[in-house]
Amino acid sequence: QDEKHIRFNVLDFVVSSNSVSQRGIQSLCKEDAGIVIDGRTGDVWCGNFTVGDLSYGTSSGGTRGKAASSIAEQAGGCFAIKLSDNYCGSVSNPPPANAKIEVYPCSSTCRKESIPINGNNGMLNQEDDELLALRRTLAPLQDTHTIQKAMESFTPNTREWAMSRFDDWTNLENKTKHKVLVLSAVAGLGKTAIASRIIKERSDVVIAYFFCKHDDNLRYDPKRMLSSLAYQMAERLPAYKEALVSSMEMNTLSMKILANSNLISLFNTLLKEPLYSIKQEPGQYVIVIDALDECQHDGRNNILDCIQRHFRDLPTWLRFFITTRPEVPIIGKLKGFNPELIKAESEENLKDLRVFFQNLLAEENIETEINIDKLVEKSEGLFIYASLLADTLRDQNEKITQKMVDELPTGIYAFYEEQFSRIFDTESDERWYESKGWDIVVMIVAAAEPLHLKLLEHFTGLRVEELKKSIQTLSRFFLQDNENRLHTYHKSLADWLTRDDNGS
Repeated sequence: QDEKHIRFNVLDFVVSSNSVSQRGIQSLCKEDAGIVIDGRTGDVWCGNFTVGDLSYGTSSGGTRGKAASSIAEQAGGCFAIKLSDNYCGSVSNPPPANAKIEVYPCSSTCRKESIPINGNNGMLNQEDDELLALRRTLAPLQDTHTIQKAMESFTPNTREWAMSRFDDWTNLENKTKHKVLVLSAVAGLGKTAIASRIIKERSDVVIAYFFCKHDDNLRYDPKRMLSSLAYQMAERLPAYKEALVSSMEMNTLSMKILANSNLISLFNTLLKEPLYSIKQEPGQYVIVIDALDECQHDGRNNILDCIQRHFRDLPTWLRFFITTRPEVPIIGKLKGFNPELIKAESEENLKDLRVFFQNLLAEENIETEINIDKLVEKSEGLFIYASLLADTLRDQNEKITQKMVDELPTGIYAFYEEQFSRIFDTESDERWYESKGWDIVVMIVAAAEPLHLKLLEHFTGLRVEELKKSIQTLSRFFLQDNENRLHTYHKSLADWLTRDDNGS
């Protein structure tokens, strides 16, 4: 604590004296009461509140621990912080050296963390302070979980052809000849996994990345893309970060200005002007944009339009790796960049699928001979089919037999059909709507952004336990994130669920 700020550096927020005084903070934090702070603006929203319903919280621990976990479980996009009596301290009597705060992420699946208060003497150094200010201003979207999940499921010794093509492109003598490299492949082939591996294993080259998602309006918003890319580059390029910080100091960059700026102004403020202010070329870098085709909404792809119109104005040392479905309008709009195209050749991809199924059989200790080529044929070359099949077998604790392989549906749509028939316990999709869980499916797919559990509880009228049971039944196809929001597993699932009556 000091006269100007109260800092929780490990949680990356600052409560400014402009928002509330130190005495005001103390008056809002009476015994057994809570306080709500906006992590981006530092504004105090309310104080001295208690939690009336602890049913969402952990079943163990004391009342305040249950209250903190209950808040975290119900309030999307937050962390609940619990301070124990012994560790609070005061200005005249600082907390002990081993003082810790307990942090509850907004998901019961994420365990509580105990974080030392004095890990950095309670203060940030200047560099951290500048990045913290930028993070609060730019509010970048985080993709660490997406990358981690993709890497966990990545099969060793596969996708080497994609990595090789990426390396050949980055090593071109004429760096400006092909400013964009496009990986074009059908839905379900594994483009996001390839992009994640490139981000993870080519971090010396990849300076920033953005994952588009069809079911999240923030992830097809070009303004959020620009803000996220800007923050990531500021983490890597000191001169670029200094330019952005200077803009904030001169009041030409703020949350209010960003909110009111049009796209051209935002592009110039966040990317073009500060990047060209760097006097010495920092080296050759790549920005990765995954699933560009998923930004198509209401007949427009705003992120594609942003890239087409503005990205050619960026410095020549900055290039772009993009993944997309093989849709002509996307490739056509990128022609001004003279893009180099990677097409997922069938033989390379089928070879990778054989490796995947060989690993699956080895993992399951299958001793009988299984026709792997038949498995590859059933998948129709799609990794999404292979991955879902593997998850289904693990969930059901089933061993693969040749008879089972012969009876598998062919293609991802037929696979979805079979699985949903089992979930809703009927062969006829015309009767699925009679199931209590079908309303949940309809709402998730129709929503413009991932739906929070509390919204689903409100709209469906289901009791909490009944809702959780239905969601668990659907969990293979609708994933719950750490903010208790539900996402469609893959765009191919949304495409299948929203197809017209003739199946197209």
